[in-house]
Amino acid sequence: MTNKFAWSYPIYLVRHAGGYASVALQGEGDEPRYALTVFTTEELGDKFVETVGIDGECWSLRNDREFARVLCGLSGPFAEVVFDAAPIETEINEKWRVSAQDLLENYLPLANSPWDYPVYVLRDIDKTGQSGYVSIEADIPERGHLIALALFTTQDTAVAYGEAAGINGPHECIETPEQLATLLRELSETTTAVAWEPTVVEGKSVTKQCASVTVLLEKYLAGF
Repeated sequence: MTNKFAWSYPIYLVRHAGGYASVALQGEGDEPRYALTVFTTEELGDKFVETVGIDGECWSLRNDREFARVLCGLSGPFAEVVFDAAPIETEINEKWRVSAQDLLENYLPLANSPWDYPVYVLRDIDKTGQSGYVSIEADIPERGHLIALALFTTQDTAVAYGEAAGINGPHECIETPEQLATLLRELSETTTAVAWEPTVVEGKSVTKQCASVTVLLEKYLAGF
């Protein structure tokens, strides 16, 4: 689905009174209804705080997963979201209004991704100066010989693995799903899976989390 309103991360909520700032919606019925306020820049969030005169501060969300967690936590009368609200008297004056359910179902395709971004990979440099991405190899019953790209969710775990495994090359940061999808397609002829957060135990690389490249590209990275 084409996004009617484009945003890029980080986006911002306003933390207020133990929760997040919202605006009251006019509608039918006696039950009050509210919309969560979301801002595409910190400046717009600060301006909202100043305009409505509340004691609040901006809180950043870095990716779809963090945004989805907030939306899943909404309950009761909080069923909608307004982007970049700039109240004028009794008007919310938002740039886009959408239901939380619509956002979750149609606009946050990476909300169920196995990891947040950025992620990290390692390069190893051999004695001839040639480099390649670090992977883990294993023979698995019914799946044959598996070559899995080593992927890390933090820079610290990437560096720690590199030191423990004696990797000579640097770590690289993959900031977006587009970058990861491009890399996996480039490696797809030789790499069949991705192993995230591998560790070194008794001199051997091990991981408890692994998924095929095909599944990742079709389920989590489709469209990139």
